Amino acid sequence: MLQHRMTSLEDTPPRVNTLENTVTQLQTQVENISENIADIKNSGNQLHKDVSGLRIEVRRLFTIGATVAVIVSIIIGAAELYETSLSIQEKHQSAKELRSEHGQSDPGIPEP
Repeated sequence: MLQHRMTSLEDTPPRVNTLENTVTQLQTQVENISENIADIKNSGNQLHKDVSGLRIEVRRLFTIGATVAVIVSIIIGAAELYETSLSIQEKHQSAKELRSEHGQSDPGIPEP
């Protein structure tokens, strides 16, 4: 009888086999989670690099846009000034022609 009991105790009980399987499954799951976390970390690092590059590009485009806006503003201002100058010269020329037609001379208006 003692021999029979010793033999039965030496055999692995089913509960121990179940626990070993459970531990193995948990180890596999932990390894998968660790790999997923590593992938997420790598993706986060890549995203950070991409956002930094995008920030630099946006800053560069903003600077270019602001420069173009200033140049266009200067050109428009110069064109308006030139147009005003031409308009003043035309009015002066018209007034001079009117005086010439009527035989008047106005020394107060200088020649351009």
